[in-house]
Amino acid sequence: MMGEEVVLILEDLTKITAKIISESENTIINRLIATIGKKKLVSIILTGSVARNKASSKSLNGKLYLESDLDIVVVVNPRAIIKSLILIKHLANRLTSELRKQRLLSGVSLSIMTEKSLRNSTPTIFYQDLVRNGKVIFGKDLCKMLTVYEVNKIPAYDVYRLVFNRMIEALEVFVSSGFIENKLTNDSFYFMFNSIEKLTFALIQAILIKNNILIFRGFDLNECKKENLQPNNFMILKELLASHDELRKAKESREKLSEDILKCHWNDAIRQFNSTIEALAYFDNIRPLQIKKLVFGHEKLGRKLKLSVISFLQYFGTGKTVDLFRTVVYRIRFGSDYVYIPLYYLFLSTEFLGGGEPPNIGIYNEIKSSLRKLDKVSSVKLWTKSFNKHLIIWKFMIG
Repeated sequence: MMGEEVVLILEDLTKITAKIISESENTIINRLIATIGKKKLVSIILTGSVARNKASSKSLNGKLYLESDLDIVVVVNPRAIIKSLILIKHLANRLTSELRKQRLLSGVSLSIMTEKSLRNSTPTIFYQDLVRNGKVIFGKDLCKMLTVYEVNKIPAYDVYRLVFNRMIEALEVFVSSGFIENKLTNDSFYFMFNSIEKLTFALIQAILIKNNILIFRGFDLNECKKENLQPNNFMILKELLASHDELRKAKESREKLSEDILKCHWNDAIRQFNSTIEALAYFDNIRPLQIKKLVFGHEKLGRKLKLSVISFLQYFGTGKTVDLFRTVVYRIRFGSDYVYIPLYYLFLSTEFLGGGEPPNIGIYNEIKSSLRKLDKVSSVKLWTKSFNKHLIIWKFMIG
């Protein structure tokens, strides 16, 4: 009898979540039609965990809320691209505010492109997810018309982008959680463990991509163990799978969380991040020091200028004009991905942010030579200032 009740509860939760998603989709479609025009919209495609039927939800005060982001690709007529780029960020912000008043806890992300640009896209992880799992909620079913590529066609720089983006997201939680000031709450403990778990999952994703296996959030990692997917030349994968399992169990038993356990997992994440980067470099047949050139040297000047114009159109008038101009100059000068370098050094330096000698002397020397003065990372105030400065640029870069 108890088992039947559990099944019924799960069925009810699934129905409620599906209803929230459906109502959110309708709101998004109606707002896009009203803003851009029905005839100028070619297709609206839902992507991400919601499209993969792996949406997460959360109960608050007896009500169920959608916890996953709503990631939308909006394909428009070429004549509408400029107008759409100008309006899209304002619309995404309005939709997020509107849906948060209902049953959404996260946000709405809108990406604009033409059908031609979508068809000519490189086979990035985002593109692979769109082709394999995208759900068309309005207009032409472009997902069925797009080229399906092998996983090993994913560009090397995109795999590094994946792990660096998750690293920065974890670092952002590290700063906002109160970890630096030793002011962790029960919720911030959970958020920290959750961010480390996401980073660890991304490291696993990266290793598997190099073995022509593409997984996304929601994938049961126990299947990796059952099917013996771990390659012999990547021993780090076995360690990452074990760490991910520990982090998942830690999240489920909040009463056992402590600052010492959290610090241990955080330092493990730094070490495993570096080990993963070394493993990826080995697979790409390059030295780790050459990763900088591989990841940050793929953008030509024309591409930098094009992306800078797109950012300017999307964000101009959003109230962040000074930061926008700084980002445009930064992108033209260094490219879209160079911001990962200073944020990576800041990530490494968290091991000894509170003072004392770091356990990894090699990392210490690398940071010291790269940032010139160690006090720039050992001082909490200056560290935080540097982090916030580069975080703003990163957020503009990823859109």
